[in-house]
Amino acid sequence: MTGTVATASLLRARGCLAPLLDAALSTSGDEAHWSHVVIDAARPLLPGAVDVSVQVIEHTAAMVPLAFRTYGMEDLAARARVAAFRAPAEAVRRSYYPSTPGHMFSDFLKVLPAMRSLRQHLDLVDMLGVMSHPAPGQVVGLSFRLDATHVLTRYEQHVLTSVRAAVEAGYAGLTAIGFTGVALSTNGRLLEGAAEPGALWRPLASGRYRLHRPPARGHYLLVENPPWVRPQRRLPLEEVQVLKLAALGVSGKEVAWRLGLTQGAVSRRLRCGLARLGLPHLSDGLHCLAGLLALSPRPPQVALTASERAVLRLVQQGLTNDAIAQRRGTSTRTVANQVAALLRKAGAPGRRALHLVDAA
Repeated sequence: MTGTVATASLLRARGCLAPLLDAALSTSGDEAHWSHVVIDAARPLLPGAVDVSVQVIEHTAAMVPLAFRTYGMEDLAARARVAAFRAPAEAVRRSYYPSTPGHMFSDFLKVLPAMRSLRQHLDLVDMLGVMSHPAPGQVVGLSFRLDATHVLTRYEQHVLTSVRAAVEAGYAGLTAIGFTGVALSTNGRLLEGAAEPGALWRPLASGRYRLHRPPARGHYLLVENPPWVRPQRRLPLEEVQVLKLAALGVSGKEVAWRLGLTQGAVSRRLRCGLARLGLPHLSDGLHCLAGLLALSPRPPQVALTASERAVLRLVQQGLTNDAIAQRRGTSTRTVANQVAALLRKAGAPGRRALHLVDAA
């Protein structure tokens, strides 16, 4: 479906911007109430918009969606959710992390023409999106559905900068971290608080709590999820099974064989499960997970040479033997021999188990 190109300014900032900023920053309550107040305050800003909505998206570092909640545009919500979960990672990244405060759906399709069928799938002419990022792995979008395509001006982008900042700050305040008083080291050992690491697994898996690592800190805080987030943070059974086996150091191939999954499915469930727990990085996540499950009070320490320590660090970053060889300027065979030595010294059953090894 196509429409004419609108040349007049979309925005009516005078007298309309301040109420929207105030609504985003001052409204309390739950996510649904905040979203609907913001939607009502946003309508006068774009009087020509057919409809307005708020979307809250949570995703892994690999751009795999974990949750997609929408308020407004009920006719589009279900189709948009399906499209988000089916879209390629690059399309998700460009859509949720645009280079400008506001971006048009029609401009997005110019960059990724393979997604043009999405316009017909969603029955769209065009849409203006303002994407904010209150926390890592979290996107809050304010979207305006339009009946004509539009090219945003520099002035409109300037106005939308303020809108984006207000939505980001307002949602961050709405979901402010509720610290429980429990702190854990990166390998899951209790640092502070009246709780045993093994006892934390069940409330984390239920979605009631997650782990939060403050910037430039070497520990995690146990924080409580808002009630409306908990269903998406709850671990599905297959993710629980994959996480427990991975924390034991079982290789991805063996996990796939045991659970009757493909290795790709195992990898996706592992990363999604860690992200739901608040552990976005594979190596640190497996360290912490082993402690949380009380599978290994201390990661095994192994005496290694300088070269072996360097290779171990690269293995723990997820690099292949070819990539490690290229990084270190050696042959793939040399790296394979070094990895074999690491497995032998650590008594590890497979490559993934090396994520749980500390070099002495």
